[in-house]
Amino acid sequence: MYNINICMDSVGYKSKPEGGEISQISSRIGKSTNALNCPSSYYDFVHKVGQCGHTFVPVTFNNETRAEKNFDQMPLLVLDFDGGVSHEAVMDRANRYKLPIMFSYKTFSSEDDNEKFRIVLMNDAPIIDKKGAKILKSALMEIFPEADKHDSDISRMYFGGKELLYYDPKLPTVDPESIFRSMSHYLYKKRKNNHYKDYIKKFAKKHGIKLTRKGLLDISVKKTSTKSDDKSNNGKNLPSSFIMLNRADGKNFPNQYYQINLDDDVTNNHSVVEKNPNRTSYRSSSLKDISNRCRLFQEFESGERWLHHEELFGISTNLRHVEKGDASFMSILSKYPDYYDSLKQDDFRYYIKYNKDLEYNPYDCNGFCPYKDTCDHARNILLTVKPKRGTMERVANYTELYHTLEEVQDDLMQKLQQAIHSNRKLWHIIKAQTAAGKTEAFLRLMQSSELRFLIAVPNNRLKQDIKCRADGKRIELMVTPSLDEIKKEMPADVWEHICYLRDTGQHQEVHKFVWRMAEEENIKCLQEYRKRQKEYDEHKGHIVTTHRKLLNMEERPSLNMMLL
Repeated sequence: MYNINICMDSVGYKSKPEGGEISQISSRIGKSTNALNCPSSYYDFVHKVGQCGHTFVPVTFNNETRAEKNFDQMPLLVLDFDGGVSHEAVMDRANRYKLPIMFSYKTFSSEDDNEKFRIVLMNDAPIIDKKGAKILKSALMEIFPEADKHDSDISRMYFGGKELLYYDPKLPTVDPESIFRSMSHYLYKKRKNNHYKDYIKKFAKKHGIKLTRKGLLDISVKKTSTKSDDKSNNGKNLPSSFIMLNRADGKNFPNQYYQINLDDDVTNNHSVVEKNPNRTSYRSSSLKDISNRCRLFQEFESGERWLHHEELFGISTNLRHVEKGDASFMSILSKYPDYYDSLKQDDFRYYIKYNKDLEYNPYDCNGFCPYKDTCDHARNILLTVKPKRGTMERVANYTELYHTLEEVQDDLMQKLQQAIHSNRKLWHIIKAQTAAGKTEAFLRLMQSSELRFLIAVPNNRLKQDIKCRADGKRIELMVTPSLDEIKKEMPADVWEHICYLRDTGQHQEVHKFVWRMAEEENIKCLQEYRKRQKEYDEHKGHIVTTHRKLLNMEERPSLNMMLL
């Protein structure tokens, strides 16, 4: 579960709203943002929509006015079925293609002999791009062609219903990669004898998505550690791709994002690099090591218990990189037909080929293994049994040595002195735990040295804290001016445009825009920012800034850089 915002009307209805009621709902629903941040708030939302007739919109809007042009973000995906297919058939298909439904409900016009209902799925991160939202919904409609084909307006209101048909309190999620994989699988099964990739090509052309060399949608799952100081990184737009970040809660999931490459006639690169498809990273002898080290694989291999789809899929992405790994995986599946019937085996024949065509990396253990918190493991199964040369992985059952705080501080200062006075032009990385006295050591260096220093810290709060401590020691230290620190003082539309320039990678345009607004609109805080920026440009002493600011700074060769 993660926190989301949706728009839900405060008024419930016992029959379908009509005429003036609809316009009243439309005028107020954009202002009715609801935060879903705990199990009870999710259930309250589902109950009000499914049982009490509350209208909702699965998006929020920038200026609280319901209109597609004001789209802000969309965490939910909704499909409307206005007859022609049963609820049971839709649920069976969703289960068949691994698309977990969050909840579904009967609409007011549903009848026993003509079921009308809606299903709702939750994406694993709010989608912040209108085109990305439309693409994902369109992919779902390929899998469910019986859904309302006119339901293309992502700002559409969905009236509440008269009966909740299904609710999963576990709040399962889907994601862009799984949706596209399920769509490809559905088309493969539905159009197997009619060149299913022609349908994928048609879908790609309709939405401007690049195809891989194997004729599949060019989407990949990648790792990132980038975070924004002031805004949740649920996604960013690039000229040639969508980037959608997952919730990455920092505990059970590593930071990762889904990149969808667009066919924009500007770039010809693919998100997946073509390699030798017949070469694997690990020899077949590694299968024995996996069997000895991985508890989940042991249960799979021995048939000790039934493994659910996510566990099987995670194992398969790891075994794909082992010589004869795919054959071994399929052999184990067929060995236990009571657990994995012919349909399941057929599904994984497709998934294995799909993953191979897209050259997927091994899934991380934290993403699918139930023993991730008790097992001594590396990032994935393969690195657990055989770390690659030149990489660092956690070593199990090691003994930690403890030292006094004074010993740690003395050692830290010694290492800093060695790094500062080294004649080698390279980065020096000194790992020190929290409260080891890193800031104090840096300030002592400033006092005792004639060198100039640039300190970079994660956020503006720490920047100001170091400035305060430096003032207490009478060290002349200048902080870089920050637009984020004055965002509440400037007009909302000016700040929104600055955020837009940043999110679209136009960092060079930010200062041009700020300078223009300071002069043309006579905005006092921006004029003061310009003044401080000029003082910073002329400053010849020590500087403290943030990591993000550092990435866009001009080079100052006489400064000795220190990152906290």
